[in-house]
Amino acid sequence: MRKRSGARRSGGWGWYGCGDLPVAGSITDMLLDDILLQIISGVSCAILLAALGVWYHSWLLRTPVIDGFWTFELRVQSTSYRPFTNMTIQYVALLWTEGDRVLGSCEKATECVDGKVHVHVGRGRTQGIVRGRVQKRLFGRASIIIHVTENGTSRTSTSIHRVSHSAGRWTGHFVWTAANSAGSVVWNQGDHDLLFTGSTD
Repeated sequence: MRKRSGARRSGGWGWYGCGDLPVAGSITDMLLDDILLQIISGVSCAILLAALGVWYHSWLLRTPVIDGFWTFELRVQSTSYRPFTNMTIQYVALLWTEGDRVLGSCEKATECVDGKVHVHVGRGRTQGIVRGRVQKRLFGRASIIIHVTENGTSRTSTSIHRVSHSAGRWTGHFVWTAANSAGSVVWNQGDHDLLFTGSTD
């Protein structure tokens, strides 16, 4: 009986000829191709993640344009001092941003109490300091927390405003240490009507 030549499989099942043996060079090429494919995939994923990160921060979490001239109006809805009820006060403000921080100053422009409007001009305008922070959201509108410290004629008072963007304006609510007041507030950007109201000293 004639014996078949060739190497026996390690599992003991059958025979294969020498021509069927794997070539070392082809295995090396396959390994190199596989490594190269993994490197290309990894680099592509890194580039994609970096691009998504830039888009996420520059578009979804971009800081609203705040720098410039503003007016804001407080409408008192609750207070411990009855004459302040339904009073409206208008201010002018100059704001700028440093990252998410909001900085600036403000001046009281008008007061309306019981239908009587008092216009503050020149030295009659009390001044204040504005500080705040933009709170960004991935889903939903950004909001701004604003802290105003006003140097009044008799004492210094502070107020906190929480506003969000709606219909081209920043609207929300405020609480104020003057007579424990609270109510609604509206911030408008670029409205110069109050800047030159009345004469100045």
